[in-house]
Amino acid sequence: MTDAAGHEQDRTRALIVLLTGASVIGIGPIFVRLAEVGPAAAGMWRLIFSLPLLFVLAQRNGGAGVPTRATLLAGVAFALDLGFWHYGIANTSVAKATVLSNLTPVVVTAVAWIFLKQRPRRMFLVAVGLAVAGAWIMAAARSGGALGKSPALGDAFSVATPSGTPCTSWPSPRPARARPPRGSCSGRP
Repeated sequence: MTDAAGHEQDRTRALIVLLTGASVIGIGPIFVRLAEVGPAAAGMWRLIFSLPLLFVLAQRNGGAGVPTRATLLAGVAFALDLGFWHYGIANTSVAKATVLSNLTPVVVTAVAWIFLKQRPRRMFLVAVGLAVAGAWIMAAARSGGALGKSPALGDAFSVATPSGTPCTSWPSPRPARARPPRGSCSGRP
């Protein structure tokens, strides 16, 4: 196989994984709303059901090892992220909870700009402004859809969802690997 063919195959594989992941993330909130358990329990069960796959992936990459403080902080931040999102889903519409929760690029960009002095490009700022405006219009709209018990509280939970994301995606103090781990979309086994 030539390098060009391998590169094209990697791109196709990455696109398939991206679309599959987006589809699963898109339909997940509907199942959370339909679940006959509370928001925290729904989030817990979603994580528990993923553990076997995570265990297999960890074993393929040499085991999980001992978590560092940064890893533990990322885990707590991710748990808060899921908690806020699930409570947002329960209290507002599924669509609003998902859109507002996915404002993560706004938070990450702000943190990188303020703390890491990484100024984003102008076009990115325009795109973020449009996304925030669209999210605000959607949150402010009074739709006749299936709203939750407390839409304002649900919107607040959903907006709070990305607040922990900088902790989960903060650069690792360890040097990056030369190659992606086995089993990743762009890595080869």
